[in-house]
Amino acid sequence: MRTKSEAKRQLLLEAAFAEVSEHGYFETTVDDIARRAGVAKGTLYLYFRDKPDIYIGLVGWLLERALAGLRATAARPVPARQKLVEVFETWSHTVLSRPAVSSLLSVDSLEATSLMKERVLGDVVPRVRKMVDEVAAIIEQGIRDGEFRRVDARLAALTYLSGFRSTMFVVAHGWPVKNPARKAQELFFDGILARRGPKRPAGSRK
Repeated sequence: MRTKSEAKRQLLLEAAFAEVSEHGYFETTVDDIARRAGVAKGTLYLYFRDKPDIYIGLVGWLLERALAGLRATAARPVPARQKLVEVFETWSHTVLSRPAVSSLLSVDSLEATSLMKERVLGDVVPRVRKMVDEVAAIIEQGIRDGEFRRVDARLAALTYLSGFRSTMFVVAHGWPVKNPARKAQELFFDGILARRGPKRPAGSRK
């Protein structure tokens, strides 16, 4: 059961998410978030020391939601590839449909918070590691079942997550790529090598 303090923090994060979804992180002010949450600005500062702290809290909250969905999908008795596709599509639907949120989680936003490295390392990175572990477990399932070839599961998991991050970058910057989420998945599963038939011996007839 959540305490009143936890419930209040959740309310503030939901308000921050709504504001950022509509206006973007850099355009959203602390006053906007407090107003949306229906609290005084001073109340907000009881839970977050500054706007960058709200950023860290919001990213952590989004990652926890993504992790919960990932774990629920991982527990289903379906093939590994289907799990990875479903996770990617779920994340795409909930995040990529909001370009402002995509921008929040994109490369630009992370670079803009480089001065908060200690906070990112302490709060965000552990959650990302949990996501890597969960995706790696799905990939290991696929290897055991003969669905995937033998690869380093954790490295493959990082590549999978990088594909989603690249998709967010495309959406956040409005690049003219149709169905970026689907194409990122195709790159992950199929790579970029051209498919060729077996090479014919020299001098053989067609």
